[in-house]
Formats: sequence, C-alpha cells, structure tokens
Amino acid sequence: MALKRFIAASLAVMLLAAAASIAAGGGTGSDPVATLSYIENKVKPQFNTNLSAAVSSAEPELAALRDEALRMIDGIDTSSVQINSSGPSQQIEYEAYMRLMDDGFLLTAASPVTVHLAAGERLIVAEGGEMRLMSGAAALAGERAAEVVNVTDASLGYASLAMSTGVRYVVTDSERLAGAETASGATVLVTGRYQVLPAVRPRHTDAAFALRTLGVMRGTGKGFVLGRSATRLEALIMFLRLLGEEDEALAYTGACPFDDLPVWAGGEPPKYVGYAYSKGYTEGMSSTKFGPDSPATAEMYMTFLLRALGYSEDAGDFDWADAPSAAVRLGVITDFEHDSIVRQSFIRDTMAYVSWRVLSAKCKNGTVLAEKLMDAGAFTERQYAAATDGGVRLLG
Repeated sequence: MALKRFIAASLAVMLLAAAASIAAGGGTGSDPVATLSYIENKVKPQFNTNLSAAVSSAEPELAALRDEALRMIDGIDTSSVQINSSGPSQQIEYEAYMRLMDDGFLLTAASPVTVHLAAGERLIVAEGGEMRLMSGAAALAGERAAEVVNVTDASLGYASLAMSTGVRYVVTDSERLAGAETASGATVLVTGRYQVLPAVRPRHTDAAFALRTLGVMRGTGKGFVLGRSATRLEALIMFLRLLGEEDEALAYTGACPFDDLPVWAGGEPPKYVGYAYSKGYTEGMSSTKFGPDSPATAEMYMTFLLRALGYSEDAGDFDWADAPSAAVRLGVITDFEHDSIVRQSFIRDTMAYVSWRVLSAKCKNGTVLAEKLMDAGAFTERQYAAATDGGVRLLG
C-alpha cells in the first residue's frame, strides 16, 4: 500500500502534468485534440524522458518500501505474495501509463493508422472510430451492451464476438467503451480516437489482502494470482461470500445438475454450485455443463454484486448486459471506476477491487453491505477495522 501511494504521489506530478500540458499545446482553439504527428513527435519523446527520470529517482525509495513490506509479511503468509525483485521500474512504467489511460489520454488518427497488438493487449476506440482487422485473430472488446456496427452486413457486434478479417467495425456508442483484444497478436487498421492498453498487470493487491482479512478472498495454492482471468466458479464463490451464505452452501446436501465441476478434497464445488442453482442465483452453460473454468465477465460479476445488494433483474432494477453501467447509476462505483474497469479484461485483480468497493455500497433497502454482513456474522467488526486500517487505494 505504501508502494502504491508513493507511485501515485511521485508520478502524478512528474508525468501526468507534463503529458497533459504537452498534449494541450498540439491543437487549436476550435480543435483542441492533439494531432497524431504532434503526439508522435512531441508527446511521446517528452513522456519517455519524464518517465525515465521518474523511474531513476523513484528506484531507491521503492526498493526501501519493498524491503519494508517484505519484512512485515515475512513469516505471516509468503504464499500469497508475488515479488519481482527486478520489477519496480516496470511497475512504475505500467502505473504511469495506466494513470494516463484512466484520465482519458487518447491518440487521434485522422486517417487510417496501422496498430500492431501484441498478445494480451487491448485496443479501445471512441465513438465514431473505425476498426478493421488486417491480420491475426482478435475479438470485439469492452462492454457487451456497447454498440459496434459491422458496416459490411449492417449487423450489431458485441464483446467477445470474433472479428472478421477486412470487415469495417464502427463504434457508435457515446456512453460505453468498445474496441478489440487479442490473445495471440493481431494487426488492426484504426481511424478516429483510440488508445492501446498494455497486457494486464495487477494493481489492487491491497484490496485482495483486505478481502482476505474478511475471509472473502482466500487466494489459491499459488497465491492470489491476480493477473489471471477470473473463472465462473470463482465469481460464484465470491458472490456467495458477499451474500453471507457460504456456510449454508457448504451445508447443502441436495442435487447438483452439472457434471463438469472440479474435484476438491472437501467436495465444495458441487455444494457451492448446487446450492446457488437451487436458489436461482446461477444457471449453467447448458443443462449439464456449468463451465467452472470459463472466464467470468464484468457483466456477470457486476450482476452478482447487484444481486448481493438486493437489486433484481426481475424487478426491473437493471439488465445483466448493462450491469456495469447500472452499478454506476445505483451508486456502487463511480463513472471513473467504471471506465477503468471495463476497458480491461476481467481478471482476478478487477474482481478483488469491485468486491472491496461493494462492501461500502448501500443495499436496495439502504443498509451498507458491510454492516449487513457483520450483522449476519460473516465477519466481525474487528476484522473489518483491521481490513480498512491500512487503506485500499481507490481509482480516481
């Protein structure tokens, strides 16, 4: 947590202000958006210069903070800590870049520009922008409810739909984010305002540790593995814990209709899924397959969180395909957090962050979720005080 606070304090001044002032100088009073050539020739070189200076000046203190953190956790739980001794500068660079992206830093291509996406990278395109897959494999990315038009056949696209080579995709949604992502690499022709997000890197280890204090997020045999995609089974288990119904699930002795659940020593998966299915909390991918290892989506998990707060699709409170935006409307997350979350793939890091945020949100009946869970005995006031004592860095 100290590391994150230091990164935010040092880079906010050294990088963001410099980049913002440079970008502002590239346009005119009638068209304040910096041109692509201006960004390429002026913004990027200056940004890299400031970034190098920030990394060099920050390294000693970051190393000291890292060593202090290691001493604090030594002997407590090293299984949940992933340390890359050579990575402070890489983490600084990633945090600086993502902070720019969070603040809406966009490139502008007045004419088609070729963008090469490496494995794990994601392209985001603003309203009116156009994408065309030239080579490789990519899928539409962003929110499922975002409007992307396939100009070739006039159909609407949606997140996770595979892109066809040579087809023009135009983003027509002014409120939701859309783009493309690739698992193996791709070349995309882009026109309009866009940004390229690097491969995801954990940013919310502090939230994961706070949730662990409450017994909500317990990690795996390899630690929190925050950089991995969250699975459907993991999302369901987290949901049951946030409902305060894990004990009831583990005591479940009824039937489970799915035959593809993993085998754990305690036999928990069929209990979790069978209980949730019997309560109407979840459905399978078919009548016999739950798809436990399939990736969870932001829409799926935000639907779970809204249900935990007492909201219902049947009551017309929200629609699952629009759950992230509904979470903003219902006061669970802010607009800024929404944009930061849905731009990236839904990984365990993001699941930890939104799970922490929902604890301070009000339920439909006006009760704060954390208070409801303490009253239900899911965790104690002392545990909650310990979890909040160090502070969790919030986006925005």
